Amino acid sequence: MTPHRTTLNIRRAQLEDVDLLLELGAQTFAETFTEDNTPEDMAAYSAASFNIQSLTAELLDPLSIFLIADVDGNAAGYAKIHSGEPQSGVEGGPIVRFAKMAGSGSWSSIDAAMH
Repeated sequence: MTPHRTTLNIRRAQLEDVDLLLELGAQTFAETFTEDNTPEDMAAYSAASFNIQSLTAELLDPLSIFLIADVDGNAAGYAKIHSGEPQSGVEGGPIVRFAKMAGSGSWSSIDAAMH
């Protein structure tokens, strides 16, 4: 029997991916932070952060790139890379930083993604 080979594909997100990114963002946020927060705090943050207007603006921002990781054809996580001026308190000129990185379920850690 041939062992199953996991297929990993990383692609740049498009505007058409806004619903998928909203779903991944809300899911990974809940998986990571529900245990340490009240339901009210979770709902307030989710409403402010995972809405189509703000995510569409982020996708259209020329200084940001969203990447989506698919494992065997299923979305497993995403990353947001942002370039520009550093945040306050960070010295230096223009930078590139990982603004967000999140994996869902069994792909929630870098170690799991590397196996």
